[in-house]
Amino acid sequence: MDRETALFRLASAARAFLEPAWVRWRQSRGEPVPAIASLHTCGRSSLFLRDALRLEGYPAEWVSGTPRFARQGEEIGPFGFFNAPRWESHAWVVSGNLILDITADQFG
Repeated sequence: MDRETALFRLASAARAFLEPAWVRWRQSRGEPVPAIASLHTCGRSSLFLRDALRLEGYPAEWVSGTPRFARQGEEIGPFGFFNAPRWESHAWVVSGNLILDITADQFG
């Protein structure tokens, strides 16, 4: 199996493992479960994926970005994930030349 296929399978397995955990996280805090369960879970989910990939012997780095704002609330740079018309805080994993983002569906 080539590297890209192996990483895709590992990322898919991590996502399948985390999906019920996202629901439990919300329920344990008394929060409603959103229609898109991955909403606002990118940081901890990406850390989980990074660690899982490393345990399997793949290089993996956690990456995050947060929009920065000028004094009047105007965005001053491309940081995070562009969800037109604005930038959103987001986290994902990079392994070699691949971006692995198991919570990107939260942006539609």
